[in-house]
Amino acid sequence: MKHCTKCDKSFPDETNFCPNCGRKLETKPGERGKTVPWIILAILLLAGAILLPTRVVNYQVEIPYNGTEQYTVLVPYVDAQKSVVEIPYETTEQYVDRIPTGMKEPIKYAAAQVKCTSSNSSSTGESTVTFTNVDSESGEFTIQVGYIDASGNIVVNTYLQTLLPSIPVNFTYTPTPELFQSCYYGVTNIPLKPVYTEVVKERNVTKFREEITYQNVTKFRNETRVREITQTRIETRQKEVNWLFGFDAIVKFRNLK
Repeated sequence: MKHCTKCDKSFPDETNFCPNCGRKLETKPGERGKTVPWIILAILLLAGAILLPTRVVNYQVEIPYNGTEQYTVLVPYVDAQKSVVEIPYETTEQYVDRIPTGMKEPIKYAAAQVKCTSSNSSSTGESTVTFTNVDSESGEFTIQVGYIDASGNIVVNTYLQTLLPSIPVNFTYTPTPELFQSCYYGVTNIPLKPVYTEVVKERNVTKFREEITYQNVTKFRNETRVREITQTRIETRQKEVNWLFGFDAIVKFRNLK
């Protein structure tokens, strides 16, 4: 309580001036002494409530540490690349030239009787001959195919045929009589071909030879390397906090890691 020394009246502590005379109020000496111990006690109780009771809580922190990782890089290198090139060069070579001599000779051929039958009740009979040009040049042949009858007379068909090299051609006379001496074939005209003589000559020619060359080229290869990096890991730790407000305890009572 506060007291007005002029009016000799008491007023609540929150009043600073006397409502009657306007004088500043004063605290009674006896009451001021009673208030101080209570204030000190309240401060001590509040400090104890704040400082002393604690509890343990878990919390997580990021801890940095040095680690390694693998990575791939393209590494250039020089390699010798092999290649084959054709190099031209001049040289002489021999060859055989065919020179006509002004003379001629018959073209060679081959003939073979492949069928010679007489007529009967089931067949008309035939005389078939195969002619083949066995030479290197074509020519026009006059070919006769037939038979010789019982009186020795030759009965034939005449063919004017160009024979190509190595290609056989069949010539047939039909029908033949029931009775005859034999089949007949012949060539009445054999074509001629020029006669050549072979002469060895020389001539200049351009030829090519293969050469192996090497050329340095830059290539790349994948290479795996290792480098150091800073990483972090999460760790769970414990701390002591005020049991009421949750802030870090000022006075700690536990030995926590």
